[in-house]
Amino acid sequence: MKMIRDEWKSIRHSKILWISVAVMVLIPFLYSVFFLTSVWDPYGDTKNLPVAVVNNDKPVNYQGKRFAVGE
Repeated sequence: MKMIRDEWKSIRHSKILWISVAVMVLIPFLYSVFFLTSVWDPYGDTKNLPVAVVNNDKPVNYQGKRFAVGE
């Protein structure tokens, strides 16, 4: 237990270690923020997305009846 306490004391008194710990905590936080904001609402801004539908279906005669499904 004394060894752990001494480690924390050395971390508290060293600026380099504080900066290292801060960076190790900050990088995953920033990654998660950027990642989550990019996939949070993928369909939220699709109302202005141009869409075109091309229908190349041709009517078919099947058992004496005409099927025009694409109309």
